Amino acid sequence: MILALDPGETTGVCIFKSAKEFESREIKHDLVAIGDLIREVKPKIIVYERFVLYPAFAKHLVWDEMYTSQVIGVIKYEGQRLGSDLIAQSASDKDYVVYPKDHKFKSDHEKDAYGHAWFYSKKQS
Repeated sequence: MILALDPGETTGVCIFKSAKEFESREIKHDLVAIGDLIREVKPKIIVYERFVLYPAFAKHLVWDEMYTSQVIGVIKYEGQRLGSDLIAQSASDKDYVVYPKDHKFKSDHEKDAYGHAWFYSKKQS
């Protein structure tokens, strides 16, 4: 099982067993809920979208608290406490994903979390 997270103000979540067996949801601006979820699921593998500050956007983020980085901090902390494998992926990794046709994601964040889980699972096959 893979727990995939698309961190941000709204964090997409996918508890992924296979391309056809998964649960997706989102968590809105709640670091405690993200930590609670990780402890509840106890995943062997946590896949998350990494966050980097590109020079072109640096000025735009002056004085920003960079909540996405805080979410990643919670993911890493809880993942290390549980002994989970932590896998950071690039946002562009989702570009190659085959999404299920019969599932309606409630948000792009949920869809992105699924995409990270799918991409990681395919790399392992």
